[in-house]
Amino acid sequence: MNNVYLYLVGSDWIGVLNMNLTELHLSSCLLTVSIPSTEPVNSTSFTVLDLSSNPLNSELPDWLVNVSTLVHVDLSYCNLYGRIPLGFSELPNLQYFNLAGNNNLSVNVDLSSNLLEGLIPLPNVEIELLDLSNNRFSGSIPQNMCESIPNLIFLSLSGNQLTGEIPASIGEMMLLLQVIDLSRNNISGTIPSSIGNCSLLKVLDLAYNNFLDLSGSNLSGDFPEELTKLSGLVVLNLSRNHISGKIPENISSLHQLSSLDLSCNNLSGSIPPTLSSLSFIGYLNLSNDDFSGTIPYAEHLTTYNASSFSGNPALYGPPLNVKCQDEDSDGGGSVNQDNNNGN
Repeated sequence: MNNVYLYLVGSDWIGVLNMNLTELHLSSCLLTVSIPSTEPVNSTSFTVLDLSSNPLNSELPDWLVNVSTLVHVDLSYCNLYGRIPLGFSELPNLQYFNLAGNNNLSVNVDLSSNLLEGLIPLPNVEIELLDLSNNRFSGSIPQNMCESIPNLIFLSLSGNQLTGEIPASIGEMMLLLQVIDLSRNNISGTIPSSIGNCSLLKVLDLAYNNFLDLSGSNLSGDFPEELTKLSGLVVLNLSRNHISGKIPENISSLHQLSSLDLSCNNLSGSIPPTLSSLSFIGYLNLSNDDFSGTIPYAEHLTTYNASSFSGNPALYGPPLNVKCQDEDSDGGGSVNQDNNNGN
């Protein structure tokens, strides 16, 4: 029954038609009623639902993902809004699923830990979560990704084979991001200063990449100081890169930080005393860098053991089993290991 005008009222109009329906074809019937929010059909026999090209102005109901017999679903051009319920991909008999032309729908896309390969695909619907981690995607992060999904909150592309640079548009158009995980790829180049615009960002993980050149990117020094503007940041992992320069004093502005990993870089200079004021940090790793001088062992920094600071030959003081010798007559000094008394 397509292309006819139907006048239906009530919230259970499908069930009124027939509770034992197996197929319902009502495309282009000028329907203006919402899809029922509770299951109105016999879920053991219902196979086809076609309500396409009707101004339903409805949310997509959760009960549809429980109808395991569904083979064909066409809800295109229905002015649907809200989130697409999880579970459609698990319907065992579904062969056709069309939601085209519903511009106000959003969906969470989790395709992690598959064997997907090729370039990063761009969804054609509004999404808030995109998890493509642990696949075989290659190429660079698409420049137009940020235009396609500007309301993204969670982005994980970790564990792929991505190359190229992080597009600056991430911090220019995706201002709602709370999680960015690009770890375990082959990304190189600069960390864009625009990331500092993502004021809601809580997790930034860029570990196991190849950030070789941090110069000429409008950052203060080699360490990406723009990151210190992210006052809501909870996790910062820049380990195993080639970042140099000093940790900025204003790292203390990251007052929500609970995990900081800057290990295995080329960071140098002294560890800023302001780091000790970050009272929420439960995990700290500054090992295998080129830090020097005395560890500012005060306040919260007294809770970490030597492994957090090891691998810095010119660093001394508790909790390391290393002390600085008295200055020589020429005014110099040296670092000495004392294995006997731990001082």
